Amino acid sequence: MERFEGETPESERAADVGGWAAPTRPYGDVGDRVDRILAAAEEAAERTRAQGEADAAEIRRRTEQEAEQEAETRVRESTAD
Repeated sequence: MERFEGETPESERAADVGGWAAPTRPYGDVGDRVDRILAAAEEAAERTRAQGEADAAEIRRRTEQEAEQEAETRVRESTAD
């Protein structure tokens, strides 16, 4: 049987059963695939969260350092007068 571009093979078409389409492809592994996708998403979220926390800690450290330097400069300037 000739198939046109974009046409679904007969084995992958849904069979019309009582007015609803029953899949003819094996979908038993869909749950496993969804589990793997969710696990990968959770791992990516954890890495993103960890990186965000590390970035925030670095920003806090730099900000505190800058604030201390600014305070020291102001103290020196105010006592120099």
